[in-house]
Amino acid sequence: MYFLSVSNTTGSAQNFVLSVNGLNCATDDYDGDGLPDCWELTYWPSIYSYGPNDDPDGDGVRNLDEYLEGTDPTNPLSFHPRLQINALYGTVTPSPAGNPTTTPPKIWYNLNQTVQLTAVPSPGYGFLGWIGDASGSANPLTLTMDGHKNITAIFGVTNQPNADYQFQNNLHSSVGTPPDLTNIAPGNAFMSAIVDGSLHTVYHFAQGSSVVLEPADGVIPTNIYTAVLLFSFDNISGWKRILDVKNPVNNNGLYALNGTLYFYPVASGSSATIAASNYVQVVLTRDASSNVFGYVNGVQQFSFVDTQNYATLAGAPEMLRFFKDDSTEDAPGAIARIRLYDKVMPPAQVASLDRLSGGIAPPYFLTPYFSGGVLYLPAQLTPGYPYRLLASTNLMTWVSIATNTPSASPFTFTNPPGPTYPIRSYRLVTP
Repeated sequence: MYFLSVSNTTGSAQNFVLSVNGLNCATDDYDGDGLPDCWELTYWPSIYSYGPNDDPDGDGVRNLDEYLEGTDPTNPLSFHPRLQINALYGTVTPSPAGNPTTTPPKIWYNLNQTVQLTAVPSPGYGFLGWIGDASGSANPLTLTMDGHKNITAIFGVTNQPNADYQFQNNLHSSVGTPPDLTNIAPGNAFMSAIVDGSLHTVYHFAQGSSVVLEPADGVIPTNIYTAVLLFSFDNISGWKRILDVKNPVNNNGLYALNGTLYFYPVASGSSATIAASNYVQVVLTRDASSNVFGYVNGVQQFSFVDTQNYATLAGAPEMLRFFKDDSTEDAPGAIARIRLYDKVMPPAQVASLDRLSGGIAPPYFLTPYFSGGVLYLPAQLTPGYPYRLLASTNLMTWVSIATNTPSASPFTFTNPPGPTYPIRSYRLVTP
């Protein structure tokens, strides 16, 4: 409210003209800060005491929002709590929907209002749980807005991998129908090794050899994927190639540089995380927005925007070459598992990703042969485990022929009386 006082000191009548410019107490903003002058003077002695982005009562809501929402900027208990929802590879629907703020994507609710959040995954993904100012995996989630909250819904890949090479005495994928891996050069062999504290079959590759997936067309998309590699290098000095996605091969790709994960020529980790003769799980992801992330044992090492398509599959046919460089920047080592997905795993899922499927590979016989009156039975199996060779003439009663603990695969069992039986069946069991 304004008051106008007029005095005439001339002793005679004078003309007086009064005009109104349309301003009023509710909208006057002399300092142009977005806060009406009268609103500011209601709480402070001057319109210059605080600005629109200040928060003098420390309740986490700036003065401009307190004005727009009708709360007291001097009372820390008078505010509307904010909710920020984050999600990748899915959506979260709040009920009620909340009120928009001047700082989206935040929305506001009345203090202590109850809100329900429903997580909906994108196709091929599943809801894993909540992090931030919520935890657990309840869906829907009911929360009380007793303060500001920042909540993230974690969605992870639930489909099985498009390819899962477990190197259990073969180069086949245990899922789907992708092509078998093939050797790049001679010198690779199955062997037993301690991986994560247990004895497992792995595939040892010589320097300059290892394996290739060719063609890789259709196994994973060219630009959206997750590759999971569980392996060990015999040495890590200098540049050691991990993955090449181009055909023909070139110098760009995923390396270890003195034990540091490096996607040449654009990004690297900050420290060495790969040690010689230690099995590490390296994960590389690329999404539809060209974001590339690299991880070692669940911990992110680098990220970059792949504007030059360094991490996209290219060539005819497409191929994935593992642990083999285009020159000599590679090392001998061993592979325990390779998985390929046509979806992008988020960091939280990578951090908790399993490594080995467990158990030993089922043995199987190769082509038997006779020599010198002896039956020879070669078999693919897991080195380091004891196997019993059993024989039967009726598939009901089995006789133990021999027990061996092979140090390499394949291993050949012998049965000298074998040729004397017109029909005899054999099987391998672990004691």
